Amino acid sequence: AAGLTAMGSGVWEWVADWYGPYALGASQDPMGPQEGTDRVQRGGGWTTEDAMARRASARASMPPETRASDVGFRCVRSR
Repeated sequence: AAGLTAMGSGVWEWVADWYGPYALGASQDPMGPQEGTDRVQRGGGWTTEDAMARRASARASMPPETRASDVGFRCVRSR
């Protein structure tokens, strides 16, 4: 696969949010809590067997000091 389709299922990606429940009624780009012990990861990694967990919207959590071969991050620039 190439282009946009090649972005899925490579690695779980760390995101800035702490893991926790979303605010009631939040449906578009909900924010996690202000603090916590685990950070959110999105998208599923190459070791993920469950197809539902390989979706870009898949959400998991791990302590920020965790290291694994299927966990990474994507560099972005805000405008």
